[in-house]
Amino acid sequence: MNVHKKILIGSLWAVAMRWGTRLIGLLSVIVLARILRPEDFGILAMATLLIGLLENFAELGVAMMVIREANVSRVDLDTGWTIQIIQGQALAAVVALLAEPAAAYFHEPRVTAVVYLCAISMSLGSFSNIGVVLIRKDLDFAKDFIYQIIVKLSGVVVTIGLAFWLRNYWALALAQPVSALTNLATSYRMHPYRPRFSLKSYRRFLSFSANVVLSNLARFLSNKADMFLVGRIGTSAQMGVYNVASELSSMPSRELTVSVGRALFPTLANVKSTTGDFLAMFLQVIGSVAALCLPIGLGIWAVADDLVRVVLGEQWHDAGRLMGFLAIYGTLASLIDIMIGHVLIVTGHERRQTMALWIRVVLLVVCALAGTWWSIEGIAVGATVSSVLVFAVAVWILKETLQCRLGDFAAIFWRPTVASLLMAMIVHYGTLGMAVPVLARLIFSVALGVVCYVGILAMLWVLAGKPPGVEMSIMNAFFGRPSTKSS
Repeated sequence: MNVHKKILIGSLWAVAMRWGTRLIGLLSVIVLARILRPEDFGILAMATLLIGLLENFAELGVAMMVIREANVSRVDLDTGWTIQIIQGQALAAVVALLAEPAAAYFHEPRVTAVVYLCAISMSLGSFSNIGVVLIRKDLDFAKDFIYQIIVKLSGVVVTIGLAFWLRNYWALALAQPVSALTNLATSYRMHPYRPRFSLKSYRRFLSFSANVVLSNLARFLSNKADMFLVGRIGTSAQMGVYNVASELSSMPSRELTVSVGRALFPTLANVKSTTGDFLAMFLQVIGSVAALCLPIGLGIWAVADDLVRVVLGEQWHDAGRLMGFLAIYGTLASLIDIMIGHVLIVTGHERRQTMALWIRVVLLVVCALAGTWWSIEGIAVGATVSSVLVFAVAVWILKETLQCRLGDFAAIFWRPTVASLLMAMIVHYGTLGMAVPVLARLIFSVALGVVCYVGILAMLWVLAGKPPGVEMSIMNAFFGRPSTKSS
C-alpha cells in the first residue's frame, strides 16, 4: 500500500471514529449544560488546568519514542511502562500537594477536593498497558480507533450518570477516577502485551525526553495560558462559560487535526527515508486539512449566538460573545499543531519545534494580557490575534526546515482562506435580520454556508487553472479523473 493511501485510510478511520465519539461527547455537553451550572464546569476547568500543566511538565514522551524508533525490544517497552508508572505516581503526589495553593490562586476553595480526585485518576492511568501504543506503531488504525471510541464512550456514560444523580460539580469530579479505572481495564483488553517492571534501557528514553518535556509544556501553555488568566481575574461561572465556549468552538477543528495527526505521524515516520515526495505529501495533507478547518472555524463565528442558544440553552448566553473569537483562535491553533507537531519531530528537529512552541506561548501571554483591559472578552480577542501571528511564524519555520518556498504554502492556503472569509460574511450578515425561530435560522445558516463555501472554492479552483489540491482529490474520488496530467 502506497504512502498516500495509508494516510488516507488512516485519516478516514480517525475522522470517522473521532467524530463519532465527539458527536456523543457533544450530546453529553448538551445534556450536562442543562443539568449543571456554568460554575460547575468552571470548578473542574480550574482543577484540570493544574493537572494539565503538571502532566505536560512531567511527560517524557514514552509513546512517541516507541512509535518513532524503528527497533523497539521488549526491554524497551517494559522500561517505558515502568517509567510511565513512576512518572504517574510522582505526578499524582505533586498534584495532591498543590491542591490548596491551586484553590488559593483561583479564589475557589471547592477546587481542592476536585484536584485530589484528579490525582487519584492520574495514579490509576499510569498503569495503562503500553501495548496499545504498538497498535499505532503497526499502523493498525482500525483497532486504534476502536480503542479510542470505547475509552471515550465509557467516560461519557459515567459522567452523565453521575450528573443525573448528583446534579453539581461533584459529578464531573468523581467521573475522573471512575473513567481512569475503566480506561485501564480497556487497555489490557485491547492488546495482549503484558508489561513487566524494568529500567534496563532507561537511558534510551531519557536521552529523548529533554526536548519532549519542553515541547509538551510549551504546547499546553500555548493552548491554555488564556485560561489561567480567566481563572485568575474571573469568577468560577465566567471560567465555566469561557471554558465551554472554547471547547465547543474549537472541537470540530481540533478533532479533525488530531485524527489526521494520529495517522500522519506514524506514517511519516515509516516513510521518511524511503520516499522522494515527502514535501509534496505533507503539503497535500496540510492543504486538505485547511480546506476543512477554515470554513468550520469561520462558520462558527458567523452563527455563534444562535449555536449557543440551540446547543447550550439560554443560561449560557454569555458564551455567544466569546465563541466567535475563540472559534477562529481554535481553528488556527489546530492548524498550527498539525503543521509543526509532527513533521519537525519526524525530521529530527525537536529543538526547532520546541522553539516554535515557546514563541507561541510568549505571543499568547502578551496578547492575552493586553486583552485583560477589556475583561474576559478581551482575553479571547488577544488569543485570536496571537494565533494569527504564530501561524506566520510556523509557516516560516517549515519553509526553512523543509527547504521549500513561501509560495508553496500560499498555494495550499489562499483558496480555502478566501472562500471561508466570503462564506462567513455572507452567512453572518445575510441572516442577521431573519425573523424566524432560532433553530430554523441556524439550520438555514449552516446550509447556506456549505453551499457558499463549496461554490466559491470550486470557482476559485477553476480560475486558478485547476491545480492539484483538495479540490482535485474530490474530483478524482467522484469522477475518477487522473490526479496528474500525463506527459
